[in-house]
Amino acid sequence: MKGNEREAIGPDLNDQKKSSTKKTVFFTLGIVAALVLVIGVAFGIGYTTTPFQAKNDVNKVYLIKGQDAKGQLEFLNNANSAKTLEVDFGSYGVEKQIIQANAEGNIEYDFGKIEDDTLIKGKYGFMNMKNIEVDVIVVDESQFTIDKSNIQIYQDKTNITNKKYVEPNKEITIEVTISNDSKKEFEREYALKIDGKTIANETAKWNHGDDKTTISYDYKFTKQGYHKINIGDTTIDFLCSTKDKVPSNGTILKRTSGGYGVLELTNKYDRDIIVVLAKPGDKKATAKVFIKANKKATIRGIKDGTYIIYTKGGLGYSKVIKDFLEVDLSYKSDDKLKFKTTSGSYTIWKVTLGVYDGNMDISLVDDDAIPA
Repeated sequence: MKGNEREAIGPDLNDQKKSSTKKTVFFTLGIVAALVLVIGVAFGIGYTTTPFQAKNDVNKVYLIKGQDAKGQLEFLNNANSAKTLEVDFGSYGVEKQIIQANAEGNIEYDFGKIEDDTLIKGKYGFMNMKNIEVDVIVVDESQFTIDKSNIQIYQDKTNITNKKYVEPNKEITIEVTISNDSKKEFEREYALKIDGKTIANETAKWNHGDDKTTISYDYKFTKQGYHKINIGDTTIDFLCSTKDKVPSNGTILKRTSGGYGVLELTNKYDRDIIVVLAKPGDKKATAKVFIKANKKATIRGIKDGTYIIYTKGGLGYSKVIKDFLEVDLSYKSDDKLKFKTTSGSYTIWKVTLGVYDGNMDISLVDDDAIPA
């Protein structure tokens, strides 16, 4: 009967869809949470097994062309136990090193000869997820130059390079300007050598675009005499000496013997001079004599041959080198003196120095050109 009819009401389809969506959402969230947990645990495990940190992510190696690219990278082990660090440099190989707990350690590498600028990338840590780079900068040796004029000597901030000497136990500063024609960023070490012995090392640094840089060393000479200062491939001589009393007139500073020739000299200068006798082209003097102002001196025993006369005056005198400490007057004769001995004769030359319109022409000359 109609009055007793009932309808069978089933579940709402919309409610079923909502329930299904909730289950899907909870299931997805569960997977995501699980993945996050797994990744977190994995990274936690990775951290505790390879807890390394590089001191620098990018390291620069300054290489002279033809040398091996060797070096080391600094790392810190943050773990409470010793761990083995591996750095994978790809085609350049894998390097391993045990680093102690909570300590710093180094990975050493040798990439062999590298001819051009190269960036070498390395990986380390859990799943090699950490990066480190070695930037190799290569410069040819010929692109670095030091001229003699680039070495300057200072004492109490006064330039004494041209003075060419310093008294014993006086501190000097040696400044060196080094050219880098490549204009690349670069660093390299230069040794100061005195008489062949390494005294100190300084690192010259150029920023990108720089073509010059200057380094300096402090030093004291204690031993009197000439000393060789060497930096790189460049050497200069520098004198250490006291100021001594000048010798008496006519003192022969270097003697000649074995001949019969005589050279009689008259000094018309109002100052003391040293006269050097040498053969053309010789770097060593044949004879050397000290003549006081307006005095005469004689050199005897000169061997047969052709000679040039050099004349110099200066300030201060050194018994060590038997010469002026600071030369400010330097001449040489344009005319040559010939000495000849026969069975019955020998040559005597008489020369007057310091007069105008004399019978011998002279020319200015640098002191360094006078035979020692």
